[in-house]
Amino acid sequence: MTSSNMRMAVTTIGILALLGCKPAPQQALKDVKVPAGFTFATSHGVDVSLTAAASALPASGKAALDIARADGKVLFRGQIDAINPVHLRLSVPLKDGALLATLEGPNGARNTVSLPIANAAAQFQFR
Repeated sequence: MTSSNMRMAVTTIGILALLGCKPAPQQALKDVKVPAGFTFATSHGVDVSLTAAASALPASGKAALDIARADGKVLFRGQIDAINPVHLRLSVPLKDGALLATLEGPNGARNTVSLPIANAAAQFQFR
């Protein structure tokens, strides 16, 4: 095959490939059908309840408490004591199945626990 014939063959194949590619027909947004019961929600409210026994707390009776997503994003930072439990409603991505709670206990020891989310709730008692 000569160089001229080779160029012609490559050009022909290229043209045929371009002619064979047709974009998919566009659908207007007003024509999109959403299945029944589908929501566009990406997060949900989770009721979090945490308590702490006096033995889990420093001598002051109060401890620093962080509640975070598994990726480390802190959703709550505050204090907890044996008399005042923490009850919160946090907005949590639907993809997250658990939260992390970290309590700074006696002698600065950090106690981190996983809080599984079940039925839009998560609870734990530090002991």
